[in-house]
Amino acid sequence: MAKAVKTKIEQKVLLKWSTNWADEMDVEGYVMTTKDKSDDWRKKLKAVDYSFSLQIGTNEDIEYSSGEDLISEVITKNITDEEYTILKKYFGTQGGHTEFWDGLEYVLEDLDDEDDF
Repeated sequence: MAKAVKTKIEQKVLLKWSTNWADEMDVEGYVMTTKDKSDDWRKKLKAVDYSFSLQIGTNEDIEYSSGEDLISEVITKNITDEEYTILKKYFGTQGGHTEFWDGLEYVLEDLDDEDDF
């Protein structure tokens, strides 16, 4: 009799960013990912204890005093595999302003650059 292969089903999460730029426009975006990747994102941001900015347009930056400052604007919601599949089918895995997720590499590069001094 063949052994059943166990597959790890990763918990999916929806990260929703909602903020405002200079009291002139609302900035919102979302990313669907796994809980493990979300936890890793949070862990890396919690280590950022310096100010940084996320560029959301040609001359529009949102300033943050630390990684915790950005984390406070992101809501995390567990979603089912079915919800993930439906949302992905109609909207994709990312939408709106995703700088809160995609911009992390630049924020962490700033940390690496500080080590050079």
